[in-house]
Parts: sequence; C-alpha cells; structure tokens
Amino acid sequence: MVEILAASREAEALVAGGARTAAGPLRITAPTSFGRMHVAPYLKGFLDRHPKVALRLDLSDAYVDLVGERYDLAIRIGQRVEASMVGVRLASNRRVLCASPAYIVEHGEPRTLRDLSGHRLLAAAGQSPWRLQGPNGAVSVTVDSRVATNSSEVVRELAVAGAGIALRSTWDIHQDLAAGRLRVVLPDHQGAQSVGLYAVHPRSDLVPASVVAFVAYLADLYGDHPPWEDRAE
Repeated sequence: MVEILAASREAEALVAGGARTAAGPLRITAPTSFGRMHVAPYLKGFLDRHPKVALRLDLSDAYVDLVGERYDLAIRIGQRVEASMVGVRLASNRRVLCASPAYIVEHGEPRTLRDLSGHRLLAAAGQSPWRLQGPNGAVSVTVDSRVATNSSEVVRELAVAGAGIALRSTWDIHQDLAAGRLRVVLPDHQGAQSVGLYAVHPRSDLVPASVVAFVAYLADLYGDHPPWEDRAE
C-alpha cells in the first residue's frame, strides 16, 4: 500500500506548524546515478532549513534492506512498494529509447519496433526485456546487450559514444538530450508508465521528523513536473 496522501499531509503539517523539530541522524540510500544527479546537489538546501539533522547519504544500485541495514529512508525507482513499507510517489519515471546522432548516421534510425532486431542494443544486467508502452499497448523487447555491464551509467556512456540504442530515464539523459549528444528514437514507444520514483521508509506509528521533512523537501523539489523534464523536452 502506498500512503501518498497521509505522508504528504504529515509533511505539510511539519513544515507549516513546526510541531516536531527535525533533528538527529538521518541515514538515506539512493540509486547511484539518481542520487548523484538529483539528490546530492540539493542537500545543502535541506540542511540550511534543518541544521540539527546529521545526514548520511549512501549511493548503491543494490536493493537495500532498510530495517536490517538501519536506513531511515530510501529513494527507489520501481512499480510498487512492499507492504511493510510506506512509499510516497515523488515523480513519474519516464523512459525513452535513445541513440547518439553518430550512431544514427552509421546505422540508420529504426522506424518500427521490428527494426530494433537489426540494431545494436544496450542494457545493464537485469534490464532486459524492455517493457514498452506504445500506440497498440504494451510490448516486450528482449535485449542482447552489445556490452555486458552491471552499471546503468556505463550504458548511458556507451549510448553517448555511439555504441547502440538504450532505454534510459529522462532524469538520467536530460542533459545529453538538451546538448544533442543523444536523440530520442521511436518516440511513440516509451517505458511502462507504471514505474515511478518513490521515497520509502519503514512503517511506524511515529515516523521521525527528519524523514517527514526530507520527503516533503523532495516532493516540493520535484513537483508534478520534475525539473529534468524541461530539458528532456
């Protein structure tokens, strides 16, 4: 169960009324690329508002056991949140097929999904098949990645270098799209829209004020139209 409204209202009450002071340790885990690009640059703003919080941010693409490893909060990208946790949906996670202009010049641009079978595709371990949504509904594309890797960042860099076509989140490639290093291909087909960006914390009768405050901060920061979408568009 994703308790979006309840968590948001608690966050709003904290910010507006200051009923509980955010203080003490706050241990957070986030995916490596997302944490580096869209969490770390904004930590100062949070700490300026809540100077009594002692914050630790760990970045990892592995699934983290929040209770077992004693994390207060996780930023996760997925379709659902497990029942033992509370998840606040912070933003959608739009994913597009993309390639570099150099790759398109050398190999041509796919016009249909069937054309992908003749192209060099890129995906990290565990990211195949691609589950896409198109004009005719959901479709699955099995990917035999040209380069085997466990790193999504490596996939992005390979795509920018012209090694193939990748399915990437707009938060990950918005700068490359804006600069022309990558282009969207097959724009009618995107990653499944059910995938979202969540702030996840253990279910508890009394959520720490620092957790509530940080979730409120991120929700306000990303909003209904996350800042990375402006460049991606």
